[in-house]
Amino acid sequence: MPNKETKTSKSKLPLYISIGILAALVVSYFVVPSVQSFLDEAWSVLLSDDEERVKNWVSGFGWLGPILLVLAMVAQLFLLIVPSVLLMVVSVLAYGPIWGSVIIIASVFAASSVGYFIGSYFGDAFVKKIIGKKSEKKVASFLDDYGFW
Repeated sequence: MPNKETKTSKSKLPLYISIGILAALVVSYFVVPSVQSFLDEAWSVLLSDDEERVKNWVSGFGWLGPILLVLAMVAQLFLLIVPSVLLMVVSVLAYGPIWGSVIIIASVFAASSVGYFIGSYFGDAFVKKIIGKKSEKKVASFLDDYGFW
């Protein structure tokens, strides 16, 4: 009898959650004036090439600024709509190269830890279902080529 490989299809859950959050943001943008004003300001500030303006805007969050950056980095682990490079650039622009880098390292560590604990809690089958067979093969190939450390 031929050896059949078990087919594990990739879960669409992260895509559905991302679409749901994006849809909620779009609806909130048109329905809630304060959300519209915040998103317009954020868009304007983050797309400006004015480092001082970005720094002032992020520092307006006070002590919550670094925590929000860490939480956003953890969220981008699961969502398709949050680019990690943007979070890193904002962190460095807002807090400078030293403290911005510390926040980035803490963010990456937190996101990696959350991913690890999810994988260890739910097990191998769950992780394979989420990432799919193709992504699993890419990661395995990368580790074979370059090693873990």
